[in-house]
Amino acid sequence: MIDMELSSKIKIASLLCTMMVVYRHSLNYLAFFNSWTGHGISGFVEDGISLLTEIAVPYFFIISGFFFFRISYYEKNNYFKMLEKKAKTLLIPFIFWNIVGGVILCLYNRTQVGDSIVDCVQQLFMSNWYGPLWYVRDLMTLMLLVPLYGWIFLCNKSWLYLIIVLLLFYYWMPSDGNWISTESVLFFFLGGILQKYVKIVEMQMPYKMIMGCTILWVLYSFGFIPIENTYLHKINTILGLVIFWQLVNLLTAKQSEKLLTLSSYSFLIYVMHLYLIKVMKQGLGALFFENDMMALLSYILLPLITMFIIIVIGRLWIKTSLVTYNLVTGGRL
Repeated sequence: MIDMELSSKIKIASLLCTMMVVYRHSLNYLAFFNSWTGHGISGFVEDGISLLTEIAVPYFFIISGFFFFRISYYEKNNYFKMLEKKAKTLLIPFIFWNIVGGVILCLYNRTQVGDSIVDCVQQLFMSNWYGPLWYVRDLMTLMLLVPLYGWIFLCNKSWLYLIIVLLLFYYWMPSDGNWISTESVLFFFLGGILQKYVKIVEMQMPYKMIMGCTILWVLYSFGFIPIENTYLHKINTILGLVIFWQLVNLLTAKQSEKLLTLSSYSFLIYVMHLYLIKVMKQGLGALFFENDMMALLSYILLPLITMFIIIVIGRLWIKTSLVTYNLVTGGRL
């Protein structure tokens, strides 16, 4: 059983990682410079933060695996009960928000929606209409396939875990959004392992070690350690996950309380932010094209404005129709 303190920490960290995802989608090279690479100060800041925030989706998979593998899906009717539950908490929201994404997509690029009914269904379930939901797509797939690999956790052998993690780490491609991505498999599996070793999750590093590792993480992410290496990139992401988890411990009681209150909107922010922030950054980019300072201000402020708008919408939605809100968010209140 997970205690209240750990549960609260997970919710706070989930909100912070959702904010990271919003910042990742606030990247505005194309909007302001019509380029796939950064320019000036804004490019430097956006490149660095983009690397720092690569920990967000891996964190989501870790937490999903951590909760998912609390029970065995080979016992009784656990597997079918899980499918029924996930249909409500994942599948219905996945379909709804992808359809919303498809409708929005129709408004400015009809060709990306699909040429036939079969193509549309394929685009829907591949989450091509609403990119961020690839996370939910992969999560549902991994849960559906658990009878094929769940036995690994029944064996509960440290040496087996180590071999599998090393193999998955080797094949892992950071920010891989493909169906059954290498990223989803690795971190979902790691979450399952951490469920077996909860004390690792509860460990607290000394303050000086946290600060030292944080500096190292930031320096690498912002390019002050000019070594381009795939494995260093992966290690930096793993280091970032560990340090981020430790940094959450340093929040004050007041900060934690405020973030915990807002954490119930994490999923709504995740599923609503993309097109909202896209419209705003493209509008500003058109007005202030090639303006480095405006690109930087846009990158910093638009995610905060976007999240504020969504939270206001969420509160009004709950007051107006709690039933529909629960339906499209999977009961996340």
